[in-house]
Amino acid sequence: MGCLRLHPVFRRRAERGLDLGRRDGAAHWRLDNLIGIVDVNDQQADGPSSAMSSREPLHERFRAFGWHTQRVDGNDIDAVAAAFDAARAAKVAAPRIVICDTRMAKGVPFLETRERNHFLRVEPEEWQQAIDLLDASFSGKAP
Repeated sequence: MGCLRLHPVFRRRAERGLDLGRRDGAAHWRLDNLIGIVDVNDQQADGPSSAMSSREPLHERFRAFGWHTQRVDGNDIDAVAAAFDAARAAKVAAPRIVICDTRMAKGVPFLETRERNHFLRVEPEEWQQAIDLLDASFSGKAP
């Protein structure tokens, strides 16, 4: 009798929304079609999430529960795409997790440095400034 091969299942979680108790079940059942992504931006409504409680070291914690783990710069789309390619190609009977370290408002310096930017409020005059900065970065021209 042949083995049923399921298509990859993707699941995204923020660092504060992790249900860490489910990690062991996914590895126990060898859910090798499960690819999770964790957005680690160190932000919550009241400031840095690491000031409240740290989930680190995430990479080692997932590995200890039997997951195939990778950690990448989540603001680098090429690195994220390569991590997903590697996760799909991994020859292990284990779930996969891609941990992405991200910076909120990346590419807009005056927004990146705001202390509380999880529920970022952008003033009307700031929108055009942010768009100009992003357009310049994508076109390769400095603002």
